[in-house]
Amino acid sequence: MKKYLILLIAIFVFSATDSFSAQDQALAIRNLKLANSYRENKDYNKAIKLLDGSKAKFSGKKDWNSKYWLATTYEYYGYIYKDMEHFDLAKVNLDKARSLFKELIKQKDGSPKALEGIEESIKTLDNEVNDIDPFSTANHSANILNFDNLKLKELPQGLPTKMNNLSLEKNRFKEIPGNLSSFKSLKYLNLKNNRINQITESLYELKNLVWLDLSGNKIKKINLGINKLSLLKVLDLSDNKLKDIPSEINRLKNLEILNLKGNKIPFDKLKNLIKSMPNTNIMHDEYVIKPEEDNQDLDVSPTDENDN
Repeated sequence: MKKYLILLIAIFVFSATDSFSAQDQALAIRNLKLANSYRENKDYNKAIKLLDGSKAKFSGKKDWNSKYWLATTYEYYGYIYKDMEHFDLAKVNLDKARSLFKELIKQKDGSPKALEGIEESIKTLDNEVNDIDPFSTANHSANILNFDNLKLKELPQGLPTKMNNLSLEKNRFKEIPGNLSSFKSLKYLNLKNNRINQITESLYELKNLVWLDLSGNKIKKINLGINKLSLLKVLDLSDNKLKDIPSEINRLKNLEILNLKGNKIPFDKLKNLIKSMPNTNIMHDEYVIKPEEDNQDLDVSPTDENDN
């Protein structure tokens, strides 16, 4: 009796899980179709977000339908990135879609009609991939990827690990994405006009950076370790909320330009920084000496207007 009870419970749990998966799959498929509609309306941010959700649902599943819709997800990624002129990303995702579809052709659990449709998809993908080949770079280390003004809060998926130029200006990052540290070849990074409040250690793993723009954020703190970015030539920290700069920044011997305009750094600290970095052009607010109303002490303060 006990054995039968356990068997019944197991069947019930399996059925409930299977039912939940079917509902989950149906929602993910609807989101795929909706993503394609957003793509047609050029709302790429919403389209990519929906695709990310669908990909998470289908990934790792072993049934034929899930694999089919995962391949379709990669196919839609490819079309979106092609529309955005990120041709390397488009090719990577279209290749993934094509490979998955080819695997499905070999499986016997798909219906003849579905397999016939997949063969047509593979032909279409062959044409798409061949069409974008002239735009692709042979070496991914030469990638220049632009995701400006897309309201992003996290990095898009599928970025080539060897890219060296990434622009994420005018998005909604509240912190420097931790997974940026995976892209060791990055030389140029633009995070201008986001909502970042501090420079964290994960950024310091990008030791090949030569140009870094963090202007127009809400940065109050630079964590120790910035001297690890030893190849840095240009560092833009203008229009943040900095009141201090760690002294180790003067160990950046290759730094040619340091922009500190639009911060609240006391003049004494700024003056010491200028003295310790004679080979760096330090851009800063103009300071004026104003007499105090109540006494004869002098107050050194930044002017209200920045010299742009």
